Amino acid sequence: MARKQLPLIAALAASAVAVALTAKRTGKNDIGFTAEVTSTVEGAPVVNMVCTDDGRVRTFKDADDFLKSAGVLGMLPESMDVTIDGLALVQPKPFTGDIIKRNAALVVSYGTRSLKAAERVTELTAKIALAAGDPAIPQAYVDELTAQKDAVEVLKAWLDAEIARINGILGAPD
Repeated sequence: MARKQLPLIAALAASAVAVALTAKRTGKNDIGFTAEVTSTVEGAPVVNMVCTDDGRVRTFKDADDFLKSAGVLGMLPESMDVTIDGLALVQPKPFTGDIIKRNAALVVSYGTRSLKAAERVTELTAKIALAAGDPAIPQAYVDELTAQKDAVEVLKAWLDAEIARINGILGAPD
């Protein structure tokens, strides 16, 4: 597989048709991604490993880093296949601390988020009531407010259920 810098890949290909990002460790706790770009050149697929100006395999800090770099060069079509390998490297590490403290902290965090969600639902309900009675306000705006309110209500219900579940495990009252 050839190594090429992104500008050369962009100049070579009419368009990229597939990208394969591979996660790898770039330091003790850091993860980076290498990129292989499959382009169509004269009807045939050509795979190039993206490299730096000095020929080393280029490591991107995340998928967005690659997409920004490629997008600046105008080599990204409206849609393409993106494959990410090595996601096991970016999975969270297993928790090994005090589970009771962690869950108590989650209850506090979820409680704060639940209160904020309740405030947002109240605010959205008031806006919807005001907007619904005003013919100058487009229905699309009312629909958007309603969709936001519905989403926040679902989040609040989930947070409240999680608080009850964790408190049940911890033996604490709701």
